[in-house]
Amino acid sequence: MNRMNQFIVVMLVATAMPLLLSACVTTTTGKQQPEPNLETAAVYNTELGRIYLQQGKYEIAMDRLQRAVEQNPSSPITHATIAFLYSVIGDPENADAHYRTALKLAPDDSLTLNAYGVFLCRQNQPLKAMKYFDAALEDRLYRMPEVAYTNAGRCARTMNDNEQADSYFRNALKVNPAFCDALWQMADINLVEDRSLQARGFLQRYLDTPCDAGPETLWLGINIERELGDERAVDDYTTRLKNAYPESVQMKLLLESEKNAG
Repeated sequence: MNRMNQFIVVMLVATAMPLLLSACVTTTTGKQQPEPNLETAAVYNTELGRIYLQQGKYEIAMDRLQRAVEQNPSSPITHATIAFLYSVIGDPENADAHYRTALKLAPDDSLTLNAYGVFLCRQNQPLKAMKYFDAALEDRLYRMPEVAYTNAGRCARTMNDNEQADSYFRNALKVNPAFCDALWQMADINLVEDRSLQARGFLQRYLDTPCDAGPETLWLGINIERELGDERAVDDYTTRLKNAYPESVQMKLLLESEKNAG
């Protein structure tokens, strides 16, 4: 997947696992403690659904999350989590319905606002999506504003609005100067805008952090250094790409570019 399209969605669900386990334990007197109520069970199933979702076990995740919705239809985090699952499996109609329900129940929840913004941008509704990113950023207690800033920047790029995207990425880096995704985007956007020296600077900052130097990053480095005419740096990135990712799409692009140049 293209780095520009890799939006960030963070779903946080409070776990009730310890509480539920204790509720099902048989005491030494042989008496079983009361079963958990439906609201607590919904939290439990939502957490399990989230875990299965992360593991790619979508069918089991859906079963758990549908149970959770039935157990507590007033839980915004359950609706937000099942909405994300519906978006993953390619059911935008149900995803949209559950996101809207989640926001009706908790209209100021920054995590859901950000997630819905990502969903809308992926559904080719970037202008509508930007409103939700901006709404998420209005929350002064939002613990990860760099995420919403970066997602908003990516969404702006889908509209070819690099100036607005640049502003969002810079705001993300003001909050977290080592935020990998924003650094990568700034390197890429500066290359696109023919600011190769600035692109090199942001890519170097990216590589100086514990960020992933995968094939897309090495290919970005190759293109930046080609623009700057630094053949030694080009060779370094090229060697790393050939050795580490010989079967990657970027390797094919490199071979094609070398063939065309020759």
